[in-house]
Order: sequence, then C-alpha cells, then structure tokens
Amino acid sequence: MAIDQGLLVVAIDAGGPADKLGVQLKDVLFQVGRFYVKDLDQLGTVLEDVRGGQAIRIGIIRGNVAAWVPITAKTPPVKKEGK
Repeated sequence: MAIDQGLLVVAIDAGGPADKLGVQLKDVLFQVGRFYVKDLDQLGTVLEDVRGGQAIRIGIIRGNVAAWVPITAKTPPVKKEGK
C-alpha cells in the first residue's frame, strides 16, 4: 500500500499504549478514526474530539502492509475537589 503522508514512529515508550498495541519503530501512522493524519497538529485536532471510552481505529503501515488496529480511549481520572 502506498501512502505519501503520515507520522513516522521514531520512539516508543516501553509499556506505553503504542508498545502494548504492537506499534514498532518505523511504522507510519496514517489514519485515526475516519481521518487521515499527516502531521502532529492534525493528530492533535483529531484526538481532541475522542471521548474517554470511545473505540476508534488507527491505520498503521509497516513495510508494504497496512493494518487497522481498534483501540479504546482511556477515561481521564476524576479530579478530587481541593487538589
């Protein structure tokens, strides 16, 4: 599959969400939900509309293979009053 835009994975936090999904260095993230992303600004804009608990798909290219991985957004922790 040929994609001419996307975000190249250059670092992964051990034990982090990307690591748990099996994302690897040099993968290319090109789609979040129904939106194609080409830079960090677009990714941030798309992720701002994702609600906690919402399931979305991300599109990743590894070599010549594209795959779509379903993920569920975490619900942010509830802030306690006075903290």
